[in-house]
Amino acid sequence: MHRRSDLELAQIAAWVRPVLTGWVRYFGRFYPSKLQEELRTIDAFIVRWATRKYKRFRGHTMATWDWLRSLKRRDPALFAHWSLGPPVR
Repeated sequence: MHRRSDLELAQIAAWVRPVLTGWVRYFGRFYPSKLQEELRTIDAFIVRWATRKYKRFRGHTMATWDWLRSLKRRDPALFAHWSLGPPVR
């Protein structure tokens, strides 16, 4: 996912939505601690994607995480796991 800098964020969200929804449904019920760990990994992949996609984020990892937090506040329904809450830190 993080290597697909040719795609826009909405396209990536549509691409991974079915997988994330399945993970949230299954692991949320049977293994919630593992779910939180995996969702943090997905957020890290989004940060890596943004770092490769946008020049202004290269070398500015904390700024990229801040961008992701603000994106989550603006559009919490973009990714399936953002409606759960805590994974973006």
